[in-house]
Amino acid sequence: MKTPHSPFRVRCYLLSSLLALTFSALLVAAPPVELPVAVPASTDDPLARDVWAEVVAPSGATLRLPAFPSADGSWAVRTTAAEAGEYRLVADSARAFVVPTPNTLPAVRIDPADTRRFATSTGEPYVPIGTNLSWTIGMEVVDYYRARFAQMREAGLNWTRIWMCHWGGLNLDWLPGDDATVQPAPGTLDETVAARWDAVLALAEENGIRVQVVLQHHGQYSTLVNPNWDANPWNAANPGGFLASPADFFTDERARELTRRKYRYIVARFGHSPAVMAWELFNEVHWVDALRIDRDVATVAAWHDEMAAWIRAHDPHRRLVTTSTDWLRTPIYASMDFLQPHLYGADMIAAVRHLDLPESAKTRPVFFGEIGDDNIPLTDAQKAASIATMPPVWSALMGDSFLPAQIWYGERLLESGRWQELAAVAAFLRATRIAERDLEAFQPRVATARTRPLTIIPAINWHPDRPDVLEISTDGRESPALARVPGHVVSEENGARSGFPSGFTLRLVYPENTDTRLVFAGAGAPGGMVDVLVDGAPIARHVWPARAADAGTPLGETTLALRLAAGPREITLRNTEGPDWFRFARFETGLRQPILGAVGRRSDDFIALWVWHRENIHELGRPTATKGTITIDALPPGDWSLTWWDGASGKPSRARFVRHSGGDLALETPSIARHAALVLERR
Repeated sequence: MKTPHSPFRVRCYLLSSLLALTFSALLVAAPPVELPVAVPASTDDPLARDVWAEVVAPSGATLRLPAFPSADGSWAVRTTAAEAGEYRLVADSARAFVVPTPNTLPAVRIDPADTRRFATSTGEPYVPIGTNLSWTIGMEVVDYYRARFAQMREAGLNWTRIWMCHWGGLNLDWLPGDDATVQPAPGTLDETVAARWDAVLALAEENGIRVQVVLQHHGQYSTLVNPNWDANPWNAANPGGFLASPADFFTDERARELTRRKYRYIVARFGHSPAVMAWELFNEVHWVDALRIDRDVATVAAWHDEMAAWIRAHDPHRRLVTTSTDWLRTPIYASMDFLQPHLYGADMIAAVRHLDLPESAKTRPVFFGEIGDDNIPLTDAQKAASIATMPPVWSALMGDSFLPAQIWYGERLLESGRWQELAAVAAFLRATRIAERDLEAFQPRVATARTRPLTIIPAINWHPDRPDVLEISTDGRESPALARVPGHVVSEENGARSGFPSGFTLRLVYPENTDTRLVFAGAGAPGGMVDVLVDGAPIARHVWPARAADAGTPLGETTLALRLAAGPREITLRNTEGPDWFRFARFETGLRQPILGAVGRRSDDFIALWVWHRENIHELGRPTATKGTITIDALPPGDWSLTWWDGASGKPSRARFVRHSGGDLALETPSIARHAALVLERR
């Protein structure tokens, strides 16, 4: 892979850091340049008309801009107030828009020096860090974002996602409430909602927040997952509707034409704003019926290709285009500027460090657009306290995606009083520039006086990653393979059709004969089965009988006891016949591991580690702290600075210095109650 940053750019990290600290004080957000356009009268649908106008900027450059209609029949064009002076229409030089002070918020682009990263239009690195603020209910929309954006700016955050969803009052053609009789007619847009978006994006600009504008969400075209199809105004069962099924949205010519018209309007009216980081075509498109039921990947991918090309053809401001789906190897991402999976795993600390990327995706930015604690076994009190929210954000920085994972439950984080913990990550990113450096992921050895049982649990649920052999470390290192342990294992026939795993193998080394336990949490209603093999030889089978889908009584756990002989062992779980899935709960290996875990990224002159207390990381209150020893292999010789960072406050300790002659370096940790970070830099 090419070297993304020149030596000069690396030396500019400190300067960039200082500039970032003063950015909020220097930011100027100016209203957009807006000029009226004279358009000949026509009986055609205004949204169907492809009206453009040319505008001369103060510098003399000519801008060709798409025009958009208003409810009163007037037309206008907008562009960013990027220069001071007069903007004039080429066709009407008498009309001018004067910009006294230009907008200083730069646009976000793909970094031309390293296409795996983002940069601003002024050449500075841009690292998205923030939280989803997708909608508000019960509070006036503009007031809500005014308050939240100010809080984000104060915390040093710069990114959010906002959905065009009807219940949040931000859908242009579907108003709040599920009464289809009071909805706009298909092909019409609501001016009040558009004005609301104007205000929200202006507030984002004022606070330096970049927004991923989510144009569609899966529930609109789903009957199974968060379904809103019954109330969808385009549903033929509703007055004025015309789609017979949710899947028709992707193929029906009228639906595609009305969608293109809407997207053109959105780009023309809102695309001027440098606060728009990206147009996100769909939230979690893998849950729409066309994929969840019909598995028609080709059609949904073709729709994404079509709409991405359409937006780019009508967007002179070149905002990025993306979508969100967990299936990173899907052709749906082919035309997207960056990839944005979501993750709600059972072991988020492990799962968030792995990305199942095809080669074609390794030259584009990738980050988790949503992460949440939904599938982590926590109490209601722990979830309310957001105790598990921040650790995956830290862990992600040390994994395949060096860009931060973005929190879904941002509102809950704020209410729980842990907002400062997100600000701590932002401070760490600015100070260390870790997301801008070329680093390799690694796992140092950890030793602690106390140990705990090594229990392997699923990292992910219903994910198309298909692991084969997963190597589990037993020498005090955190195993990268833990990120790929599946929770649901389908039959071989189902796996061939759906892409979900139908088996996996765990490889461990046992120092002596050991008693172990495999625990399962049930199977699908049609019934399921698991074959257990050790070193390729079948030793156990369990069958779950079919039951009524609405039986109401949850299945209890099933345990299979195994005695494993000393030496390297391979334990395979396989679902050969099904007919449905089984759920893997945990493997009690009978081995021990250190109380502290550590993962990191490194180069020859920079190392970052995140260290967590395996037992305390999700504990409320004030848990007992533990010390340990971390051994970094093959550290180059030189004078190294060592700085520990508090994971909750984001404050660094005073740096200390070590002169190292080369080779392994053992470091004693401070007392760690929950988690901390360590940065080593060679002077």
